Amino acid sequence: MVSFDVESLFTNVPVKECLEVVRRKLSDEGISESVMVLLRNCLEGSYFLYCGKHYLQIDGVAMGSPVAPVLANIWMEHIEASINLQPWAVKLWKRYVDDVFCIMKGGKQEVEQLLRYLNSIHPKTKFTYELESQRSLPFLDVKVIGRVDGTLTHTVYRKPTHTDRYLNALSHHHPRHLQSVVTSLVNRAHDLCDPEYLESEMSHIQEVLRRNGYKRVPYETVICGVEEAITRNKVPSCDAEELRQDVAVILRKAKLPKSNTTAEERSALRDLKENEDILVLKADKGNATVVMNSTDYDSKIRHLLDDSLVYKPVSYNPTARVSRRIRAVIKDNRELFEEDVFDRLYKPKIVLPPKLYGLPKVHKRNVPLRPIVSQISSPTYDLAKHVASVLQPLVGSTSSFVKDSRHFIDILKGITLEPDEVMVSFDVESLFTNVPVKECLEVVRRKLSDEGISESVMVLLRNCLEGSYFLYCGKHYLQIDGVAMGSPVAPVLANIWMEHIEASINLQPWAVKLWKRYVDDVFCIMKGGKQEVEQLLRYLNSIHPKTKFTYELESQRSLPFLDVNVIGRVDGTLTHTVYRKPTHTDRYLNALSHHHPRHLQSVVTSLVNRAHDLCDPEYLESEMSHIQEVLRRNGYKRSDGVSTELRNAAAGGTGKKGHLTEGHGTR
Repeated sequence: MVSFDVESLFTNVPVKECLEVVRRKLSDEGISESVMVLLRNCLEGSYFLYCGKHYLQIDGVAMGSPVAPVLANIWMEHIEASINLQPWAVKLWKRYVDDVFCIMKGGKQEVEQLLRYLNSIHPKTKFTYELESQRSLPFLDVKVIGRVDGTLTHTVYRKPTHTDRYLNALSHHHPRHLQSVVTSLVNRAHDLCDPEYLESEMSHIQEVLRRNGYKRVPYETVICGVEEAITRNKVPSCDAEELRQDVAVILRKAKLPKSNTTAEERSALRDLKENEDILVLKADKGNATVVMNSTDYDSKIRHLLDDSLVYKPVSYNPTARVSRRIRAVIKDNRELFEEDVFDRLYKPKIVLPPKLYGLPKVHKRNVPLRPIVSQISSPTYDLAKHVASVLQPLVGSTSSFVKDSRHFIDILKGITLEPDEVMVSFDVESLFTNVPVKECLEVVRRKLSDEGISESVMVLLRNCLEGSYFLYCGKHYLQIDGVAMGSPVAPVLANIWMEHIEASINLQPWAVKLWKRYVDDVFCIMKGGKQEVEQLLRYLNSIHPKTKFTYELESQRSLPFLDVNVIGRVDGTLTHTVYRKPTHTDRYLNALSHHHPRHLQSVVTSLVNRAHDLCDPEYLESEMSHIQEVLRRNGYKRSDGVSTELRNAAAGGTGKKGHLTEGHGTR
């Protein structure tokens, strides 16, 4: 890679020759040559004042004249028309005014040969060059970097003399001008950075804004959210401007709360973040924090990627081609969308490749990883959300369907457990990655036909699934089967597939009394014991080669299902309480955090409401005591100044005055 630059282009544009070039262009375009009279007078009138003395500019064009940039560009196009690049095996030649980005075969010697040729074309147009260094080269404000595999990546480039000084936040400029500093830097980062460099650039922007007096209030998040809301809701321009002004005033006055971490804690967090030998992860369940060796994490991910029936590595970035295909499909099927939905889906937007990461399953042996593909901002994400909303009504009509834990509690009412019956739960292994896409698509097609829904939806769905790919450690992979956990259509497709599997199951030989399913988890009551359960398991695993079940048998007449612990009484009736896995940490949003008070309140209300919904009266007091202790450990205090909302939530419709409150603790 090499860049060429013309020395002092503007003052070295030969005016007479350039005017002749302009005259020919006007003639070719059929534009009146009278324009030449105007242009000549603009150029012949070139003069300036310096230190009380006047000067005429008798050649070249003055940088500062409105016609200078266009004349410089016309002259450079004229020069380029004389250049023959074939002898130098030039692969890429792109120019911005007087700056050229070039990829060519050879090294410094060949570049200098090309330079001598370029400088022989016209005596007043002289080039200089800059050769790549360590496989990187700046061009404009972009730093182009060559990867080991030959692909190019890029990030923001600043000259070594760049000061990172911008309009200071303390200046008395209009708030919109201050906002534009933030939005322009953030937008440039998103436009010019490949995903692997975006986080670093955003961190740099945060530090630069801090040095320029901007407080670490998330300006960019607020501003982008406001602009998105204005566009989505089609707010009239006068109201939109008023809304922007109000937000600008609020942001200008916004102050950060006092830090709730010490300098030592912040330093420790930075050290952990900068330690490349470890990864700090969130556990798959239980809100635990997991510290894992980077090599172990990478080994577990690559073990998943070794499954050639599901994943295929590719040497290219599919993002651009998938984006083009998705927009073309949306355009070709415009009749399937309401106008506002079409506008939202079809409008151009910044897209990023989906990213693969793993959540450690700390509740399982050897701590395997659950693969998650984050598809937010990916080419298929918005369309997949729409398709999921179309398909959602197709599920939930079977007799086994469980909507959520509360629905499951309602199902248990009136169910009794006989002495010769057992409770058992079945779980499908890695359901999402084991959904056979081709077969599942055929099942969906039949369901759409049965419901009288246009089968054109299948075109949208296929394109969402065929666009399944992700990025891991700088390398792209295609997902050639299964659905990615993280895709908006994955849950509904998994449910449709499980309903299809259930339709093939004949439970009569096993005297199954109750069979209820939530996605891939099944709660079952049947006659017999472990032997009969394992016979049923073998039968279930014979239905489809990619759908394999495991089971968990009741222990001491109790069995967990979802977040409910189902307990069989001596008289055969069923009771229930809240269930937490042994690895659950009871960690929730800390009361000392700077989240909105409503978010802190919701921690309390959600725990209390769940207790009332899932606990039989005999277990409620114990659960409420547990919640009190958990909240205390998470920084919540008992207080007489409890909000009405929390009182009602704590009472839970029992008529008793609530005694759990949310308090804002201080250190």
